[in-house]
Amino acid sequence: MFLIKRANRCGSLFSSSRAEVAATVKRFEGSVDSTEASPRDREEIEGLIGTDKGRIESLATEEQPRQADQMDAEEQLCIEPAKLNEPEERVDRLEKDLE
Repeated sequence: MFLIKRANRCGSLFSSSRAEVAATVKRFEGSVDSTEASPRDREEIEGLIGTDKGRIESLATEEQPRQADQMDAEEQLCIEPAKLNEPEERVDRLEKDLE
């Protein structure tokens, strides 16, 4: 259960970080489109946009292994109850055999 909570927390952090960077990119793109921006400002803003788009891709790449970890943890969580049921079933069969 701990692993799933941890994986969910990491996934949320990556998603919110990606959303924040995407919002920043949109703001920058709006600044580039504004008529008030000087050519020098436009160049600087376009550089920031490129950097932030790279960050978005990087966050998406980092998130993929975390999602795999989460899926593994969920799978383990499904397997564990089955393992716990096994001894109980054996005890039940032994009790039946003793009757």
